[in-house]
Formats: sequence, C-alpha cells, structure tokens
Amino acid sequence: MIYRASIHCNSSSGFILLEVLVAMTMVMGSWMVSNHAYQKLALNLSQQESKRSQLRKEFDSYEMEMHSRPHPHQPGALKDDAARVPSGNHALRTAVKPLVKSQRSAGK
Repeated sequence: MIYRASIHCNSSSGFILLEVLVAMTMVMGSWMVSNHAYQKLALNLSQQESKRSQLRKEFDSYEMEMHSRPHPHQPGALKDDAARVPSGNHALRTAVKPLVKSQRSAGK
C-alpha cells in the first residue's frame, strides 16, 4: 500500500519528456526565426549604407567639378555658389501671410 501511494505521487507531478521537447522546439524555432530576420535586416542595412556611400562619393565629385568651373561672365567666379543650385539668385517667395489683413471698421 505504501509503495502504491509513492508511485502515484511521483508520476502525477512534473512534465513528461514529450512536453519538454515540444516546448524546447517552439523556443528554438522562434529564436531561429528572429535570428534570420535580424540577419536579413543587418544585410539590408549594410547594402543601403554602401549605396548611400557610393552616392555621396559621386555627388561630391560632381560638386567638386561644378565648384572648379568658372562662371562664364566672371572669370574665376563660381556659378550660384551661395545656393549651390541653379537659379539660386532669384528672390525667394515668402510663406508668411501678410501682417495686415483687410481691416474692419471698429463700429461693426
């Protein structure tokens, strides 16, 4: 009788091996998926950074080429140097609304 009670208590507590294996498989699967996603993002980021670096180099060489060209009307002057854009010497439009709107009479 005592032997039966001790067997019954030991077998009812704890997890069985199959439950532990399923839990470990689920944890390992989620870890592998997240690791794959991280590696894919890291690769994408490095590719974008290399493209960005190449574009910066090309833009810098173009800018240096444009910087070294003299203005056709003034020898040695730079074309649109302040703005570094074509037609940079035109007046800028203001985005601010006029200060004085149509004034209403105080009597109304």
